[in-house]
Amino acid sequence: MSISTGIWVMVTAMLIVFEAAGQAGAQEIVYPPNAGVFNVVTDGGIDNGGTTDVTAKLQQIINDGTNKTQRRLQVLYFPKGTYLVSGQLQMKLDTSRAATSHSHGPWLVGESKEGTIIRLKDGTWPKPMYDLEKGDENGRAVQKIYEQTVLSCGDSTNTTFNKIIRNLTVNTGKNNAGAVGVMYNTSNTGFLGEVDIISEDGQGVAGLALAGVENGPGQVRNIRIRGFDIGLYNATDYVTACSDITIQNPNKLGLVNHGQTAGESIVIEMDKTGATAIRNEKNGVLSVVGLTIKGNAPSQPAIMNDGSLYVRDLKTSGFASAVHNSDAKEPSPSGNELDEYCTGAVVGLFENSKMSLRLPIKKQPLVPYEQDFSKWSNPLDYEAVGDGQADDTAAVQKALNEPGKTHVVIPYGKRFRIRGPLTVGPEVVRIVGTTGVMPFSVDDNASLTIGDGQSPVVVVEGLTNCPTIYVRTQRTVVLDSVRSNCEKPQMPKAPPGQPKNLPPAKYFTVGYYLMGSGDVFVNDTGTTLVVDNPRQHVWLRHYNSELGQGAALVPVEVKAGSVWMLGWKSENLCQRVRIHKEGVMELIGYNNYEVSSTRQKDGDWPIFEVIEGQFSCSSLNQRGSQSNKNLVWETRNGATRKLTVKENPGNKNFGLYTGYDPRQLPALRGE
Repeated sequence: MSISTGIWVMVTAMLIVFEAAGQAGAQEIVYPPNAGVFNVVTDGGIDNGGTTDVTAKLQQIINDGTNKTQRRLQVLYFPKGTYLVSGQLQMKLDTSRAATSHSHGPWLVGESKEGTIIRLKDGTWPKPMYDLEKGDENGRAVQKIYEQTVLSCGDSTNTTFNKIIRNLTVNTGKNNAGAVGVMYNTSNTGFLGEVDIISEDGQGVAGLALAGVENGPGQVRNIRIRGFDIGLYNATDYVTACSDITIQNPNKLGLVNHGQTAGESIVIEMDKTGATAIRNEKNGVLSVVGLTIKGNAPSQPAIMNDGSLYVRDLKTSGFASAVHNSDAKEPSPSGNELDEYCTGAVVGLFENSKMSLRLPIKKQPLVPYEQDFSKWSNPLDYEAVGDGQADDTAAVQKALNEPGKTHVVIPYGKRFRIRGPLTVGPEVVRIVGTTGVMPFSVDDNASLTIGDGQSPVVVVEGLTNCPTIYVRTQRTVVLDSVRSNCEKPQMPKAPPGQPKNLPPAKYFTVGYYLMGSGDVFVNDTGTTLVVDNPRQHVWLRHYNSELGQGAALVPVEVKAGSVWMLGWKSENLCQRVRIHKEGVMELIGYNNYEVSSTRQKDGDWPIFEVIEGQFSCSSLNQRGSQSNKNLVWETRNGATRKLTVKENPGNKNFGLYTGYDPRQLPALRGE
């Protein structure tokens, strides 16, 4: 066998493994001994045999892992086993509604979704203290549910940052009709992912409650909820990106939406006679692509809508109709399946099909973790200092390029000074950060380049204040909870061998510069990005941009290539998106928020600027005391038209905007 043939066989085999892992939605997450994570069993002495009540001891560990500064936060690792609790586990130190102090982390990471189980003792909360179904319009009158929630992120303003719950099961046991499985609350960054929430006897107030004062934005992905009165209750103030959610056998409702939900691939299976599956409340903004609802309510609609609604590829069975609008001014659509529907008028400046782009949607691969620790490297193995002052560039580069090492860990408690360009080695499959916040001290000319190599997929996860990342490869790249340095107004210098066509200096530092020809999957970030290759395709889920003051900053620029985005919240009226002639962008769920009078005022720039490019956006929702008056500027064949608040029938919001050349659709969709 030739060398090239051997590499091809290896790559094909790895792709099969990655695809299988993605379909199963399961990973065995491990960390090497020098990663600096806190193992709650070996380091914390927690019993995971399922018979000892570990509530108090585990709560103390969570308190110790939560930090009020942005310098460090702890990764708490839960090996396989059952952790028996008889009360709430709270991930925030100050739980009062008046709390203003920041809270970062911790990250709760299980070894196995099926094997790591936090289980509520039977009969702990047999009676509900609050009925979520009768909550007020904005969903905040739910204080008492937090006292009977197994795993809670806290309920205090918008300062509970970077909460990550990953790869485990929360089981509310039996005879706990008053229990909520998980109350997930995060601000700006964080995700709840690869989690099962189960009631053994079907009882419980709710499986997952996205509630609390000023909750969000955040990401919820790969979640299965079984049982409970309500499967998913969303009262987020800011848009939450929800992917691959399965809700099974709720007693009353599958989904109640008070906030803004941007969703994809949601399945609701109702086995209760006469029950509507989804209720979108008066102030709710619900935008979902790929929604399947199965029930047994021939006299009821699958979705009862009182708010703003956008659905695509909606399939229902066992209901009288797919959607019923309570507002008589908004006629309800007919039928049990809808290709595409939104409340309000479809907005556009030029003649087109009045439908969204419908770009292909891909799922990111779940890449297996290397179980052999001899194949992991660590900068500390190569004489890195990690004090934030000494130059650790060479040591980090050695860790990234050591032969035979496929995984690189950036350990907790260290800060590595990067003064120049770094390159990911050809054998590296995954780079894992366990520090959570500030693992690097980054100079202006620092960068991290991902080029071609042996592995078909490269994963970078859990890093903040990372150097600017250049993607120049045909391989698949996953950037998961990675936030690159984007706080300086000047551009970084191009690494050796990189093209010089970087954005001009008037832009803020670009966090991701994507110029490859493969697929890029991005989760949970606020990093600025430029896409600059017609063959570069990006799927971005949960984006939060809050750049500083300035005139018409551009956090996202699509010069060439395509971007499909789920859930974007911005906070600053000077931000905009720019899409050029070879660029394509589809956005599902956008929340534009601004209340502070001290920030940059609205000026002569739009939220979206389409310069001969292709663009569609569902559910633009502006909230706060201030808003952008210019929504979209679109240039087509040299002529520019402007959509402003004055001209838009939906005032400062819209349900669906379409701006593209219909003749290009077959090529864009791969038809």
